Amino acid sequence: MEDTIALLLQLAQQSSEEDLLRIEALKVIGLYADQSQQPTIMRGIRELLSKPDEDDDVRNAALQTLAWMPCSEAELRLALDIICSDTYILVKGAAFALLRANKAHPFALHALKQLLQHEEFSASAKRELST
Repeated sequence: MEDTIALLLQLAQQSSEEDLLRIEALKVIGLYADQSQQPTIMRGIRELLSKPDEDDDVRNAALQTLAWMPCSEAELRLALDIICSDTYILVKGAAFALLRANKAHPFALHALKQLLQHEEFSASAKRELST
């Protein structure tokens, strides 16, 4: 299975492949990867999300894949950066979902507090911090 996950991650990172195929590869990664593969997956997805010209639907799927895993500060910091950028609102929503899924992490709590002043996510951040 480890080879399959590595192959799917490589496929997801290839911007020359069809976006729908890349999205499906990301979904399978999120569903079937085991804990030992998470550092490699997270590194690969961070690289994918850092590409400025990456397709919004692929970025959305990548963030959703991360939300199924316990994340480190690096992924949560990237999610906050995405929310504060001028990217597509659905991608920002997926980044917020990543913070929400990891809100037990100290940086996620810090990020949610920062978002209390955000134009689009202040109400959602307030709701998350109150639960």
